[in-house]
Amino acid sequence: MIWLLSGYYSTQQSTRYVIDYRHIIHALIRKPRAFRFCKYRDELLPSDVYRKIWQYIDTTEAKDIAPKIMLRLLKLAADYDCEYELGDHVLMLMRQEKSINIEKIERDFNHSNPKLRRQS
Repeated sequence: MIWLLSGYYSTQQSTRYVIDYRHIIHALIRKPRAFRFCKYRDELLPSDVYRKIWQYIDTTEAKDIAPKIMLRLLKLAADYDCEYELGDHVLMLMRQEKSINIEKIERDFNHSNPKLRRQS
């Protein structure tokens, strides 16, 4: 879902798109290249934390793997309502220069269903 806001951001552009990733993540995860080339990719990410995570993943992972990891993080955040905790956890891994092991992160944050369905 995309909303067009006008006049609410005096220090930014006069028009800005706001996209709630939770509304489209289940469709987008099936097409990770669409995320990489999406015109509104930055607006799709829920916060500056997730924009930093995307920049990091995009520079440290292969170009075909990076969007898959980012989308799986967003899906995990949406499915388990852990957007803030997950973002903080991944930032901590980045600061410690540890790898972003998506399988381990999914296991750690998936408290209600130990067999989180893997999306590739």
